[in-house]
Amino acid sequence: MLTIAVSVGDQVIDKATAANVSNLADISNYEVRTVERGYEPLGIPSSNTQEMISGHERRSSVWSLVATVAVLARREQGDV
Repeated sequence: MLTIAVSVGDQVIDKATAANVSNLADISNYEVRTVERGYEPLGIPSSNTQEMISGHERRSSVWSLVATVAVLARREQGDV
């Protein structure tokens, strides 16, 4: 399982996990969960999401998976 945590100082403000649900196949599917703490002064809402990534090339750089998780989280926020 991949865990991504975003911190400001010592405070975690966003966390995501991506769990491989296809027995680590070369082309894999991942169950993704994200949690973002909102920040009202900047108009950033809190969010909880659960999505699937299908057909990801598992042998690619981890940053490829991180980028896909970030796009899913942004889409839920209405940013993409």
